[in-house]
Amino acid sequence: MESTGSVIDDINRPAHYTKGGIEPADYIEANDLDFFEGNVVKYVTRYPHKGTPLKDLHKARFYLERIIKRTEIELELQQRQKEEI
Repeated sequence: MESTGSVIDDINRPAHYTKGGIEPADYIEANDLDFFEGNVVKYVTRYPHKGTPLKDLHKARFYLERIIKRTEIELELQQRQKEEI
């Protein structure tokens, strides 16, 4: 049976998030990243450590593509506004 400490560590400080000196959640919070941006950081950070590298990279790409689409729409709207002036 797992000890309670081990279960808590797997929830609060999983090994695949504690490489590199800063946890992704701390980085995400410190940089005020939104949900999509935070997920890109999370999946790119953990992909070589969790045992599902390709799956994690596909997840990161999914969120990155959402950011790209959102940014394209925002830039298109800005361009239209400039043209109206």
